[in-house]
Amino acid sequence: MLNKIKIVFLIFFLFSCNTEKKSEKESFKSNLSISEILNTDYIRFNKLNPMSSEMLKDWSPLISVISKINKIKPESINHKAFINSINIDLEEINKNNIPFPFSIPEVIGRIRVFKTYIYKMNSYDLDFSNLEIYADDFMNMIQAYNALIDKINLIVTERNN
Repeated sequence: MLNKIKIVFLIFFLFSCNTEKKSEKESFKSNLSISEILNTDYIRFNKLNPMSSEMLKDWSPLISVISKINKIKPESINHKAFINSINIDLEEINKNNIPFPFSIPEVIGRIRVFKTYIYKMNSYDLDFSNLEIYADDFMNMIQAYNALIDKINLIVTERNN
């Protein structure tokens, strides 16, 4: 009889601990903004210059990615939805459909690095245990995106001079 009481108590204890962790994850997902995760009120995504925008206008997957990136703000709490949406657009980009003059190793490599961080961030079941690595990956994703945009702007500027 005493063993049965111990087993029931153990099951009750395990169940109550599991329920608490679940509610922590749920509240985490709906409450933390990017500024809270990154501990900053400022994030900067580089912009395409007007000539670059004109040259890229027919490359719809990248234009869609850029449009979604531009909607990410420090106060955004739906950043996981943005990341998932960007992930879907990036799946359409591969080295065989990158338009000239951007189909060069320097751009392809930057796209791959950017994709890597987006894919990695999209794979997280975000909670307090992986918050720090998510923040690091978010900052790395910003750097990768900015490097890509800088390279595209540079290519367009060099072609027009």
